[in-house]
Amino acid sequence: MNHDDEDSNMEGACGPSVQEDEKMEEDDYDDDANLWSATMSARYQCEEGECSVQSCLNQFTECELMAGNNKVSCELCTKRHGGPDKKTIYTDASKQLLIYNPPAVLILHLKRFQVYRFRSAKVSKFVKFSTLLDLAPFCSKRSQNLSTFEAGQTKVLYSLYGVVEHSGSIHGGHYVAYTKVRPPLQENSYRWQFLPKNQNEKVANSPKGALGDPDVPSGKWYYISDSFVSEVPESKVLEAQAYLLFYERIL
Repeated sequence: MNHDDEDSNMEGACGPSVQEDEKMEEDDYDDDANLWSATMSARYQCEEGECSVQSCLNQFTECELMAGNNKVSCELCTKRHGGPDKKTIYTDASKQLLIYNPPAVLILHLKRFQVYRFRSAKVSKFVKFSTLLDLAPFCSKRSQNLSTFEAGQTKVLYSLYGVVEHSGSIHGGHYVAYTKVRPPLQENSYRWQFLPKNQNEKVANSPKGALGDPDVPSGKWYYISDSFVSEVPESKVLEAQAYLLFYERIL
């Protein structure tokens, strides 16, 4: 055996073959895809005909098939079958949007105005919403590695504190608001760490538990229309045809 043959055999023995290398790439991709597609808790189960914030989030985060004109370019397929000129190979794929880093303040904008061909119209369908919202079914499982999560946490809870409603039609209307006046946040509250600039810090002696439900901030609801302000019951707020919803993270 000459020197060149010996070097060639050693390289083949120490390094993976082309087929093995491609198999490793596929395995790594599958593992990574599974991690990203898993959610913190089970997917939300919608009832038949349900129209709610949760059903909207379910639809927004569902897995989509990218086929036909929506195929995506695949580096692995191009490497395998692209030929000497490395022609880009397009293949079917799946796409899914999930929340990674839940914000301290969550603002949901519901689509109330839509264009039908050459005509604009207002979407007046009632969308059910609640004062307490759990985002865990729509959050990537990778979120649990963030500093704002505790070990074993399976909920991401938000409390409603504001609603904006549009009254009237597409040709003329008026914006009104409902807001909940809450007590100021205490200086040692764990909730300060939900702010982006504080996410590298852990609040000492945090009063919350990872598996329990925290206290929903107390307060009174008020209806605001220009300079007119009046106190209203929470039930009145939940009947609003919401255009914007404002939530604050409490877990």
